[in-house]
Amino acid sequence: MIMGGSIIGERIQSIRRLRTWTQGRLTEEAGLSPTTVSGIETGRIARPHFGTLHRLAHALEVDPHMLLSSEEPTERASVAPLSLSWARPVKEEEFERELEDSSLDD
Repeated sequence: MIMGGSIIGERIQSIRRLRTWTQGRLTEEAGLSPTTVSGIETGRIARPHFGTLHRLAHALEVDPHMLLSSEEPTERASVAPLSLSWARPVKEEEFERELEDSSLDD
């Protein structure tokens, strides 16, 4: 539990860490200020605006209600699965070349 933090802040931090994101990455993905994300995670902002929660949930690819839930986030529930859908239409050589040039973010 985060010292002095809120459940929402703990939830966001937990999901963010499951994604192996820094606060900086989350602020970029959500289009929020570092002060806002840090404030929510530490509990200084105990009741963030729903619009802010929606932006965080969208960035983390979770349902906004998950941020308000009392259930513990799990890797399966909070992280989008990896997809190789881009590989289906290519030939084996192209697939291997694309795979070598890809990152987990792709």
